[in-house]
This record gives sequence, structure tokens and C-alpha cells, in this order.
Amino acid sequence: MLATTFFQSIGKPKASSIITLIRQVLALVPFIYILPFFFGTLGIFCAQPISDLLATILSVILIQKEFQSFPKLEQEELELSV
Repeated sequence: MLATTFFQSIGKPKASSIITLIRQVLALVPFIYILPFFFGTLGIFCAQPISDLLATILSVILIQKEFQSFPKLEQEELELSV
């Protein structure tokens, strides 16, 4: 996902790791075990897209919060340079 690269490039590895962990472990593994009970074999194939969707929603939320903090950072930099 591009969001993980974004957070790594701005020096926020914690957010990047959280997104990756949720996408590959905390959401995917339970869905692989749970969804087949409801949808059979199709549930196994649906686990990855659902996990990706949850990671995307989390990524959008984290990126929005990060972008909201950008003007504050620019203002602090201007104050420090004066």
C-alpha cells in the first residue's frame, strides 16, 4: 500500500507498521478462519479484499490526521526561522 511508504518517508514508522500489521495479521488471519463458516471456500478468497479494505480505511484516517498537522508544522518552522 502506498500509505505505508508515505509514513515511512515522513519518518513515522509506527503508523506504517500499524497499517501493515492490521492488514496482514490482525484482520487477514481471523477472516481466513471465520469467513469460510459463512461463505464456504468463497470466504477464504474474500478474506484478503476485506482485510485490504479495512487497512485502506485506517490509512485514509491516519493520512487525514497527518495532513491536518502539516500547516501546524509549517507555522512552527516559520516561527523558528525568524
